[in-house]
Amino acid sequence: MSTLDIDSMTKNERLKLIQIGLTYVVPKLKHTEEVREDPREFQIEIIDRLTDYSDEELDKAIKG
Repeated sequence: MSTLDIDSMTKNERLKLIQIGLTYVVPKLKHTEEVREDPREFQIEIIDRLTDYSDEELDKAIKG
């Protein structure tokens, strides 16, 4: 099919041509869901010597 004679088509044929053509021209809608994550804060404390801290201080640091 090299050419289409739109003038010789009926209204129904024209509408069908538009319907078929639109599926190739207009992208399909996809369902998207916006996921919002609460920002998380991390605090890193480096302990290089355990002997500088008491057991209570270490437990408190671990438990946050």
